[in-house]
Amino acid sequence: MNVNHIQPFAGTHAIEVMAIGIELLASPNVNLLDVFLETYEQSSELHAQFQKFEPVNAIIIQGPSPGQELPATTQLSTKLDGYDLTCIEQGRKKWVMSLREDVITCTCLQYTRWTSVKATALAAVTPFIAAALESGIKIRATGLQYQDKFRLIGGAGPKTIKELFRHNSKWIPDHLFDQPDYWHNHQGWFSEGYESRRILNNVRVEIAEFDGNDVAGINGQHRMLAVDMDGQSEIPIELEKIDPILDHLHSVNIQLIKGMLSDYALEAINCQEEGGI
Repeated sequence: MNVNHIQPFAGTHAIEVMAIGIELLASPNVNLLDVFLETYEQSSELHAQFQKFEPVNAIIIQGPSPGQELPATTQLSTKLDGYDLTCIEQGRKKWVMSLREDVITCTCLQYTRWTSVKATALAAVTPFIAAALESGIKIRATGLQYQDKFRLIGGAGPKTIKELFRHNSKWIPDHLFDQPDYWHNHQGWFSEGYESRRILNNVRVEIAEFDGNDVAGINGQHRMLAVDMDGQSEIPIELEKIDPILDHLHSVNIQLIKGMLSDYALEAINCQEEGGI
């Protein structure tokens, strides 16, 4: 790879953002926000890791009711929608966690290696997931998302694109290699995952301008549902299943990246070894 043309976002790897998500089947009989608040308040470990714990309000717009005579007054109100937690190290955001009644997400903004960031993310979300399950809530899905980015110093022309991506792969249509300007490509499909659960996969590849530079971005999203491949039978996701499910989704994303990027690009981000980064 010509390093003058292509630069991985983080130097030794291209990962800008890694995030995990646990989707919950909310119940009107359980106030999960109270459960989350109590969980945080009782955990010295969570206090130490996330220095900021902030409520997030939703704005509610109430218009005229059906049959109400006009002019009617539109009313604005707010209600508690969840909590955002932030970990800051050396003045930079490192982790951000969002707690909502239907989803828990944990986002890493300073990626190192999968085994390390997965352990940190699981340690952060597990107390909240356990509290939700103890309250009778079920897990609907477990997801993993990666955002990879390369700076295209030589511009977004065909020469640079052909250095970055693998030819004759099923992920990049051939005609895009000859495009002289920006483009994007989006694909979605289902696959069979851990213990025969159904996975919804989405990948978006984009060549665009960002902060004055041409960049290539790869956004891979993998969401394992608590159902079988046909979507007809439930396969519950218990707390202890989340770790192996995340490993499986990570493997799916690694195989996607290996099938998409050129050998030169894989070498530049240390993704040729077994298991990736």
